[in-house]
Amino acid sequence: MKNGNGLLLIWLILLLTQVLLYFATFSGHLSPNSQVWADFATFFGLSFSFISAIFIFLTYRSQTNMSAVLQFESIFFQWHQQHRELYKTMQPQIAQFSENVVMRFLRGHAGPFTMDNFRNDAEGSLNREVIPYYRSLYQLMKYIHQSTILHDDAQRKKYFDIMQALMSDEELNTVMYLLFADKSLNNQRVLKTCTLLELVDKYHLLKNFYYAQTEPNFDELSAFMNEKLPQTRNSFHFMKKA
Repeated sequence: MKNGNGLLLIWLILLLTQVLLYFATFSGHLSPNSQVWADFATFFGLSFSFISAIFIFLTYRSQTNMSAVLQFESIFFQWHQQHRELYKTMQPQIAQFSENVVMRFLRGHAGPFTMDNFRNDAEGSLNREVIPYYRSLYQLMKYIHQSTILHDDAQRKKYFDIMQALMSDEELNTVMYLLFADKSLNNQRVLKTCTLLELVDKYHLLKNFYYAQTEPNFDELSAFMNEKLPQTRNSFHFMKKA
């Protein structure tokens, strides 16, 4: 704990200063006066008590933070398990949507991809069957991003990595398609600090998205993905030329 190490250093400097002051006061000789020793011991005792109180407070705060993290993780893993159960229930619909809607659109598209391409295609597709999965995923991502227990993006990314590691190709296809087809994407939907697209990009949720390089329009889709997900660009496993 950095704060604890800093206080320990201050405490050692204070202790050394007291020793030096003592010897400077008595010209380098130990005092034969018991009262002087008693006063000196009292001064040392007060210093020890002050530093000890600070260490006790830091220990308490550390334990409180740890308890809060454990509570967060308990809720996260329960929620994540429920999300995975939802996926298992909806797996046939998601697999069908991935093949009949997403892959049909990707393979049949000619020319550069745009957000409007996805949105126009989604208007004619039956996507309401898979929307509950998309909403569940969004709320889970929002829970991680909004947490005040997690103090930086590196901590948050750990939980996003857990989520994306278990996502199938059909899930990634569905999330990618619905994300780019989402007409409310430009709204500040998450804590008013970033859009859903920026959130997905920041934590590299789609880094394992797969589209075969043998597809005629792979370069066009790769360019689009790298443009819309710039923070994921170097993390893509498949959406860049080998």
